[in-house]
Amino acid sequence: MNRSGLAILLICGFALAGAAQARERVAVLELANPAGLTAQEVGYLTDLVRDAARENLRRDTFLIMTRQNVQDLIGDQSLSDCIGDCAVETGRNLGAAYVVAGEVIRFGTSLRASLSLHETASGNLVEIEQVRGDTVEDLESQLGILGETLFLPLRQQYGAADSPVYGTIEIGEPDWDDAIPLATPASLDTGKQLMRALRERTGGASYDGIRRFRQVGELQATIQGRDLAFHLESTVIPPEHYHRSEKTSLGTFARVLAGAEAWSVSPGGTRELTGEDFRRLQDEVRNEWIVILRDLESARCQSLEPRRLDGVMCHPVRVTVGRKSQVFFLDSETGLVRMVRVQEIHPVTNDPTLCTIHVDTYVEQGRFRVPGRTRITYDNEDFGVYTLTSLEINPEVDRSLFRK
Repeated sequence: MNRSGLAILLICGFALAGAAQARERVAVLELANPAGLTAQEVGYLTDLVRDAARENLRRDTFLIMTRQNVQDLIGDQSLSDCIGDCAVETGRNLGAAYVVAGEVIRFGTSLRASLSLHETASGNLVEIEQVRGDTVEDLESQLGILGETLFLPLRQQYGAADSPVYGTIEIGEPDWDDAIPLATPASLDTGKQLMRALRERTGGASYDGIRRFRQVGELQATIQGRDLAFHLESTVIPPEHYHRSEKTSLGTFARVLAGAEAWSVSPGGTRELTGEDFRRLQDEVRNEWIVILRDLESARCQSLEPRRLDGVMCHPVRVTVGRKSQVFFLDSETGLVRMVRVQEIHPVTNDPTLCTIHVDTYVEQGRFRVPGRTRITYDNEDFGVYTLTSLEINPEVDRSLFRK
């Protein structure tokens, strides 16, 4: 880097540091674990709470401390049982204006997660929330959307989040741009009804019998000016086993989720997927359309204002599973999906981007009616066309797919 470039970088760095200092810090402490979950499960649930803070609090007002921020500042201090007064004192030591602490316990045969938000200066309890479920996955689906209630007092005092981050979506078309409003009981009830109708029209009770599935398709894409053909195969055993392979003229690539492990395979070798890469792959599995409709009652469905797409009236529904949200645009006449929008990581640049999936045709696959041909864009730029060639429900699975 030349000197002028270095100088600009340093100036920008100091400016950003000054802006960050002007914001109020919010610390999310690792959840206490009397329930005896694995360290990875507790870390993941804690990250969901941290993501909820980022999604619901203004970025020009609050700075959400990362896990590494907290670890660097507390050193070897254990926070395994730090709740109540301990959490407030820890928040003060971290220089945080607000601190979130909580724990996961077993109560009979169920799991319960309780969270508290404290103001560190006064020690006052700002808000407290509790969620429950039979499994860790049940807690996951609820913690991912808990921020709207846990951080509601701060939203009311300082205003709602000002711009989208991972887990939120800003809907945009050339002639209109709507931020997603705060959910209401009525919008959640209507959203769930619309998605239940979609489930009924595309497979109904047959979704209940899905234990695993395999999809095969062809993707014609344009990447950096080159036209490439991909043969895609994915084998899914929800919620924790997933194998997706991509065969191209450049070689075969794959991503694998096998319970608590994940890795990617390329002509260059095998790479472990950890941290955010691991969590994104989990999100991908749990947000497969078939999985969403199979497990619809555990998803959060928020109805949005009706919109016209290409002259057709549609009912948008924001569907949230875990950390991730998608907006399904349902044709008001057929009840089928015409378009889906979701914030993703661009497959080429690796930058956050708005992915739009346009459903051109539907095909019958056994008892299911599924999208046959879809067009994919990233930030409104054409990327490719995907054609489904087969969908197998409950096929025999080669278990070696999930071994390195």
